[in-house]
Amino acid sequence: MRHLDPDFAVHVNLSSVQLEQPDFIDRVWNILRATGFPPDHLCLEITERCRLLDMNMLLNIVVALRAGGVKVALDDFGTGYSSIGILKNLPFDIIKIDRSFVQNIENDEMEEKLVASFSDVGGLFGANVCVEGIETAGMRDIMRKYRIHSFQGYYYSRPVEAEEIMAKMTGNA
Repeated sequence: MRHLDPDFAVHVNLSSVQLEQPDFIDRVWNILRATGFPPDHLCLEITERCRLLDMNMLLNIVVALRAGGVKVALDDFGTGYSSIGILKNLPFDIIKIDRSFVQNIENDEMEEKLVASFSDVGGLFGANVCVEGIETAGMRDIMRKYRIHSFQGYYYSRPVEAEEIMAKMTGNA
C-alpha cells in the first residue's frame, strides 16, 4: 500500500469482546507480520463503550499498540457520559467526533460551538480530530474553521468494497 499511496491507512473498529481476548495484542502483531501490512498504516478504533472495560487492561493495549506504530482512535466521541475521562486516561492518536454533533451544523450554532470545543479538547490531549458525518460542502466549510485534521462522510464517499479501492489505487478501475 505504501508505494501506491503513502497516506493510505486502514481503520478497523474493535469491539469490547475483541479487546478482552487475552491474546489480542499478539493476534494484531501476527496478522501484521503475516500480511506484511505496515503498522503505521493501521488505526484501530475503540468506541466509548469500551470505558466499561478494565482501564488498566485497556491502557496496556493502547500503549503496546502505539509503541509498535499502530494508531488508536476513540470513535463516537461525545456520545458517552465519560468522554473526557477516557481521554484523560488513555493516549489516543485520533478523536472521532460523532456525526450526531454535526447533522444540523449548517443551521445550528450550538452544534458548531460543540465541535469547536471538541476540537480544542483534542488539541489539549495531543490527538488529531476527525469529524464523522460530513455530507455537504457547507458542513465541510464550517469544519475548516477549527482544528479538524480529517473529515469522514458521504460528501467524500459512500462505503466502498476493498476490491474497488485497490482497483482505483492501482489504476485498474
